[in-house]
Amino acid sequence: MCQLKWCQRSDRSHAGVAYAPLATGSAWLPWGGSPSRCGTPVLGYVHPHMEVLMSSPRTDAPVLRPTRTPIARRSGARGLGKVVMVAGIVLATASVTTGYEVKPVTDGGTIEGKVVFNGPKPPPRKIIPTKDKEACGGPREAEQIVLSPDKVVGDVVVFLKKIDQGKAWEKASSSPVLTNSQCDFSPHVQVVQVGSEMEFANNDQVFHNLHAFLDKATVHNMSLPKGGRKIKRPLSEPGLVRVECDAHPWMLAWVYVADSPYYAITGKDGRFAIKDVPPGSYTLMAWQEYTGFNEIPVTVKGGAVAPVTVTLQKTDASK
Repeated sequence: MCQLKWCQRSDRSHAGVAYAPLATGSAWLPWGGSPSRCGTPVLGYVHPHMEVLMSSPRTDAPVLRPTRTPIARRSGARGLGKVVMVAGIVLATASVTTGYEVKPVTDGGTIEGKVVFNGPKPPPRKIIPTKDKEACGGPREAEQIVLSPDKVVGDVVVFLKKIDQGKAWEKASSSPVLTNSQCDFSPHVQVVQVGSEMEFANNDQVFHNLHAFLDKATVHNMSLPKGGRKIKRPLSEPGLVRVECDAHPWMLAWVYVADSPYYAITGKDGRFAIKDVPPGSYTLMAWQEYTGFNEIPVTVKGGAVAPVTVTLQKTDASK
């Protein structure tokens, strides 16, 4: 396979574009460098080891002029391939350190409760597809908060803040999945263990360019070829990840990457339970897309249930 470097434009106008070297034996630009001349543009999925697995000519992408002196040449494409592969393996096998330590919990308690909303129900978010309408469909609406008639809230992520040790993680039967279907992400909200490899699937017959952010920093920026292609990527940093599609700006999903197994996500009944919590005082965090983060103090006693009602409301700080 042809070994390529990734050239990412800061204006995101050609996000997902990779560029081939000018000629065999030509110099390579540093990873993550500013836009520079990389040669003939191709569009495709770029592996973390920087191998192109699928590519096709793209004539509308820019050919950029050099902006810096290239790094020293390597002796042939085969040697470069070995260097890139070794670097990729080192990166892929790096351990994820979160500070959480697994220890037996013999007298754990349970935090159990429900999440309710205080305030008027917000209007739904309007979605108006502006391209690929055959695959993406027509205008539609998406609720900003999953709210039942009795004001309980679904799809709320609930977790303990800064817990250093406790029960073991539950072993997942399969990788977590985020699916592109009819130009929407599914599920809209999910929780995964830090260090998990998430599978990104594209069921649409159109190209998607997935862009994931942790705060304002890019976690992943990758092409998703059409027609059932699946790509796995690690989620190595804990926190709330916002997932967008650069090709279809209305697409949105949220992935909370948990740094401990003490979390839950509410169902339509708004209820949750976090079990086997070591006795002590904690800060319970609740996040919902519309209201943002909420903090609730909670004390857990051995073998007992700590009942909690989380009340969400929209404040100026969460706008």
